[in-house]
Amino acid sequence: MENKNIVVITIVILWIISLMITGFLALLYNEKIRVYKNINVKYLESVNEQENNYQLKEQKIDYELPLGEICYFFKKGISLYKKTKEYNGKKDKQWSHDYKFYYKNNVLTKINADIYLTNKNVLIEYENKYLKIDIKKIFSLIAFTFYGNKEWVTGVEIIFDDNKVLLNPETNDLVLAYRAIKKGELTDD
Repeated sequence: MENKNIVVITIVILWIISLMITGFLALLYNEKIRVYKNINVKYLESVNEQENNYQLKEQKIDYELPLGEICYFFKKGISLYKKTKEYNGKKDKQWSHDYKFYYKNNVLTKINADIYLTNKNVLIEYENKYLKIDIKKIFSLIAFTFYGNKEWVTGVEIIFDDNKVLLNPETNDLVLAYRAIKKGELTDD
């Protein structure tokens, strides 16, 4: 055989091997996405079904709210997922501002938090800290399925001021209450 034939055969064999590896990886990815799609479709269907029958109700809480502010959702001990970045070997536990980095590494820190949704604010208490978000500054509060700590989690994503918060309130009431508040525009003074 000539050198030309050996080079062509080598290139074809490498191309076939790379094609087989790519196909195998595509099958693995397809299986992971299929599980996600099934979970996500069921979750979104349940949220949409419950929205038709949802009635916004005032919740009684231990805190005194400012005049004109009414609490419509409250839950203690929900799971809050946040990204922990490392800089020079030190952990920085601030909210991530980089959307791709936030979801790229599947290791999210899971902590317990309390959440309050009023007609004017969302308040999240965690680790002796709190995060108060004006409801008018919330870009998005949606039912969201995400991959956290090696499992699919059906929860809520809140996007505001280049920040993202992932919660798992274990009920759809947070999303439904937010939608009802926005639909009724109860945020007016």
